[in-house]
Amino acid sequence: MCGANRHVCFGLVGIPLLFLGVTYPVRHRSASGEHTPFYVRVNVSIVILISVALLLTALGIFHEKSPAMFTSALTGFLTFAVAAWLQALNLVLLRKAH
Repeated sequence: MCGANRHVCFGLVGIPLLFLGVTYPVRHRSASGEHTPFYVRVNVSIVILISVALLLTALGIFHEKSPAMFTSALTGFLTFAVAAWLQALNLVLLRKAH
């Protein structure tokens, strides 16, 4: 997929993740008028850590291990995304039950 331009791919994945992670608390507050819950802050912190790992790899910090770092970070993010989706689904189902 990325070939020789894999560092560009790392950046293309890492930059939007970092942007979403950093701006989420402000967007949540403006949309709901409430502070971001603790569990959401933990989730956002995970997204920021994953995006920083991708960006460090894009900068060549982990040059020899860049394919492994990319695969690990992407797998971590996808696992996190599924877990967050299940957590949100649980909240919706609990509200419907009451």
